[in-house]
Amino acid sequence: MKFERKIEISNDVIQLFQRQKYEEKVFELMELSSIVFPNHYYRVMEQSHGECDYIDEVGNKYDAKLPFTSEQMELLTSGKMYSPRIMEWVKEQAEGKVIFSDKIMEDMEKYIKKSILYKIMKERLGKNIEDENIIFFFPFPIGNDYSKSLFLQFATDYLDAIYDCLIKDISLENRYIFVIYPGDEASSFVLRNLNSRQKEVVFYEGLNEYFRYGDTHLISRT
Repeated sequence: MKFERKIEISNDVIQLFQRQKYEEKVFELMELSSIVFPNHYYRVMEQSHGECDYIDEVGNKYDAKLPFTSEQMELLTSGKMYSPRIMEWVKEQAEGKVIFSDKIMEDMEKYIKKSILYKIMKERLGKNIEDENIIFFFPFPIGNDYSKSLFLQFATDYLDAIYDCLIKDISLENRYIFVIYPGDEASSFVLRNLNSRQKEVVFYEGLNEYFRYGDTHLISRT
């Protein structure tokens, strides 16, 4: 199956990845949730001593993370020598999106553990405080959430497979891993709790000034 969608990326997208900006957007997306983030949440504005980004009404802590390497972020650096290489950055991020075939499924764990995203997520989790839940924010689609394909809705996807490998390699204790990324409809975002496999779609236009995706369309069956 092949899908297509229109993507618009602003040259100002690098501004989104400044800490306060993407933390604000993640918080606003959490506030729209009733399933994956069902509690009341508060932003922690003072973080001079390594405090978490958010806390809920019962004291649970949450920290937002970007799943990028320093080399990937350099593609978005604007300086005197060159402008941000936006499309090169988008292409590199998209390479992490995998729909598993039966052949890959046979060797899934080996395949996953060699992936850049797995290594990034494992490293971020290892560095974080043990009582903080982690929220990974992706500015690009990465899951199997195509409403037009029942097969893909229920197929194992990249993020599920990464989580299954992570819990074999590190102890999460009582921590949860959440992910947020654009959905298959314009201005939609998918919120996921990887521990419980809960998914939720919300609509949010607060990121349109940095990037926007059109609806996903099935163009052929292969």
